[in-house]
Amino acid sequence: MKIKKTHPLKFLTIGLLVFVAGCTFSVTPDEQQFMSFKKAAILDDVWRYLKSGDTVDDGYALYTYVLTSRSASDTAANSRYGKLVKLIQETTTAEKDIASNVDRSELNIFLIPAKGKTGKEQADLERAKSLLLQLSSAAKKRFSGNGPFLVSVDNPIGKERSNKDIDVLYADLSNIHEKAFPKLVSTYKDRIAQSEIRGVSKLSSFSVTLLNTTLFAEDSIGFIGVAEAGFRDAFIPGKE
Repeated sequence: MKIKKTHPLKFLTIGLLVFVAGCTFSVTPDEQQFMSFKKAAILDDVWRYLKSGDTVDDGYALYTYVLTSRSASDTAANSRYGKLVKLIQETTTAEKDIASNVDRSELNIFLIPAKGKTGKEQADLERAKSLLLQLSSAAKKRFSGNGPFLVSVDNPIGKERSNKDIDVLYADLSNIHEKAFPKLVSTYKDRIAQSEIRGVSKLSSFSVTLLNTTLFAEDSIGFIGVAEAGFRDAFIPGKE
């Protein structure tokens, strides 16, 4: 019986995943506090473009901005931003398609900065960057990394209540594998539907972290396999 050879890195990967699971599964005091606050349920999510001069309607349960920290010249970072926007649009109902009698107070709305004529919108990366800076100032929180980011607040930007600190939930996708984007967005939607935001909280998910680590490990194994093949071709006698 032929035994399939297992690459040593696979054993290292398994060990790494176990280690990550042990580190990530514990809940920090801040996260535990965030998860303990319940509120009226957010029943669904919608999305709309946010163009310059647009007024964002009051009355939604939550406003989630899809943002980036990079300028339009950063091709790689903004390709990832575009994939996140497309994913949200494909998995979320457009605001224009919901019935007029739907209660907005039970909805989270994803706001995507855009420019261009209706039907031919393009991402407005500079506006997305500017809005992130505004949120950073209001929340007293620096959003470092290349992004993209999901940032949720209970009032539209510019309409924050002056008599209270701003409450923010955010997800930083700077180090998230693109194939893990669907899992993260799904997890983010579940989190905002289940828990009220208190203070400034970063999304922390064991399942997303585990998937993300696995995907990057798989990429590394594939790279090593290609490198080994190239090495053999170059140095083993009889190979050209």
